[in-house]
Amino acid sequence: MGPLTIPVNNFWLENKLFKKMVDDSWSNQRVGGWMAVVLKTKLKGLKVAIRGWRKQEYANLDTKVACLVGEIEKIDVKGELGVLSNFKVEMRKLKFNEMWKLLKCKDASMFQRLKSKWLKEGD
Repeated sequence: MGPLTIPVNNFWLENKLFKKMVDDSWSNQRVGGWMAVVLKTKLKGLKVAIRGWRKQEYANLDTKVACLVGEIEKIDVKGELGVLSNFKVEMRKLKFNEMWKLLKCKDASMFQRLKSKWLKEGD
């Protein structure tokens, strides 16, 4: 990888916060001078912003999934003991959707990494 390259996972493009982070990072950088220097400096700043965002959004996916599974199981146990409120049913749906989203991101990341490795090394 060169000094300005950073691997971008395709599933990041589905995350609404990614575009906002890129827009904010790019527009908040005030750099003057020759256009090539401005571009290089802004790309370096964007690289730092992407790394920070990635760590915040996708670090410890396994832990986040395990936590969501635990929360869903607690709601399920309460449901077995009695009737769940509409709020609890909605909370379960939201947690379940978030869990599947994280699992999909993990699978997409692994697939893209393996595909990249295969393209570099071949069969």
